[in-house]
Amino acid sequence: MKPRQRLVANLKRLLAPGMRAYAAAPGESPVEVEANIMAICAAADAGKVKISLVNAEGERIAIDARHGAIKGAVKGDRRATAAVPTPPAASPARAPTAALGSLFLRAIGLGNADGTVSAQNAKKLKQTRHLVELLRPAWEAALAARHEDRPLRVADLACGNAYLSFVLYDALRAEGIACRLHGIESRPELVKNCEERARALSFEGMSFATASIRDADLSPLGGPPDLVLALHACDTATDEAIALAVRAHAPALFVVPCCHAELARQLKGNTAASPALSRHGLLLNDYATTLTDALRAEILDAAGYAVDVVEFIDAGHTPKNRLVRAHRRTSPAPGRSLACTLARIAGDGLNPALARFLGGV
Repeated sequence: MKPRQRLVANLKRLLAPGMRAYAAAPGESPVEVEANIMAICAAADAGKVKISLVNAEGERIAIDARHGAIKGAVKGDRRATAAVPTPPAASPARAPTAALGSLFLRAIGLGNADGTVSAQNAKKLKQTRHLVELLRPAWEAALAARHEDRPLRVADLACGNAYLSFVLYDALRAEGIACRLHGIESRPELVKNCEERARALSFEGMSFATASIRDADLSPLGGPPDLVLALHACDTATDEAIALAVRAHAPALFVVPCCHAELARQLKGNTAASPALSRHGLLLNDYATTLTDALRAEILDAAGYAVDVVEFIDAGHTPKNRLVRAHRRTSPAPGRSLACTLARIAGDGLNPALARFLGGV
């Protein structure tokens, strides 16, 4: 196969929506070219034979147009992508896009100044992008169920740096969907950062407040939330988020639990399931983690939600990859009342936080 044929074949295989392309002559700094086969081949014909393709996650593929061969692909390695320049600045109104351009990623704290994404942030970005797509059926259902023309209402509880909120808001805006998104976080320095980033991006429908989940005021949403999120809310903070969603009759709830410590403390010394649990902390923690999320799913089911528990991303990205998603049913499930479910759990000698938070519902 001739070099040009090999180059074209590789470009056909590698080019994808949202990619950026750069070209450089040997010994020169790269410049951005249009990410299509014709423009890249024209740059190669002009002597800019060192081609780089970079996707939104900072993954870089290098091609030598003299031979048409792929020279290397490094995922999220800043050292391999440091030579790629920042694209020309866009106007503030056009900077954030659904393709997650470098200006948007820098604004939310995931992008480097040179337009690349570090290995650690590439993992965060992949998680958030995947979660946004998992959320799509829920927001589409919420939009279809609205009785008036109003923005979609989203509550992000224990939002931290709110990466998920920013990527979600950007995706909704790109599709022309008006959104009011309110984030709750207990650490004021993170709330300040989120507010500054929302202003920099002109995301006027986003707001943030410093508060615990239990003390959260969701009035900035203008009504009950359509969608409640809690990503890695630590230990019983996840239960607080679930309880808030249930009390607010939220149509959809997505939580990624973290740090399942409460039941592990309650189970310590309890040999009812197996005496080995008392002797092996690893087994106890694994058992408590699974039991905690199983009870959450059972209580949500009794509270009127259809629930499933899935791994939302490969464990290589994060070991905390369990997603509990729940959608409010139009009619209660027969024979599974909340009161009876809570009584059964208490009869087993367990007192999970979610049962206490919803005891009066």
